[in-house]
Amino acid sequence: MRLLWDLEGPIATSIRVLDDPTNPFSPHQAYQTALDPTPEFHPISKSPITEPKVSSLNVYVYHLDDWAECWEIIHEVHYDDAGQEFEPHVPEGSEYLTPRLIRCCGTERPKPPSPVVVRAATHPFVTVHDYVTTVHPWLMGLKDDIRPAMSAMEGRQLTEDAILVVDPLVPDEIKLLYSPPSGSGVRQIRAEMAGRVQVCKTAATKRLELGKNPVAVQARAADPVDAETAQAMWVNQLGLHVNNLRA
Repeated sequence: MRLLWDLEGPIATSIRVLDDPTNPFSPHQAYQTALDPTPEFHPISKSPITEPKVSSLNVYVYHLDDWAECWEIIHEVHYDDAGQEFEPHVPEGSEYLTPRLIRCCGTERPKPPSPVVVRAATHPFVTVHDYVTTVHPWLMGLKDDIRPAMSAMEGRQLTEDAILVVDPLVPDEIKLLYSPPSGSGVRQIRAEMAGRVQVCKTAATKRLELGKNPVAVQARAADPVDAETAQAMWVNQLGLHVNNLRA
């Protein structure tokens, strides 16, 4: 949560670090503190991206994971399109072939990208720096796919100059928010993040009252993390440890 992260350029200009992890409106510092020939980074770069620590992490993009199904729902009513094409498909949990739309209105069914694998490079665990240096260029290369997916799934058209902002709620499943090019929406995005912080602090406090410390879990293998696990991971990312909650 300490990272304020957009997809407007290289890491040096796109990522900042909040002074107060619980307050998205607090002052912030540059993530990259010195440029070439000897780049330097904020101390948070050496911190683990998850707790407990992991040696690798498969990262997905929320909007692109569900984009194909959303695309099909949008186009399945276009019966008058002579260019519609289908392929035989066995849906998950079924034994029967059903036709699946693969082309309509001059566009092909989108294919979700394979997850990017973030591996520990300088420590036994994946650090914040391992994460951002792998995920940032990967997301930059997916911007042309992310924009139409977000437009369709959120029911509003994103302009080419809308600012995409990374929401770090769950490190292994990236969700993106957006702001108008003027940057006027960044405040709203920060407010939304602040709301999420409060939700997670409340959840952590309740678990503390029940005698259960908030703990993050390993990145998902096959199933998405549930809401409670996501909250626990988020609490750990914010550094909201039990002792701090008691204070």
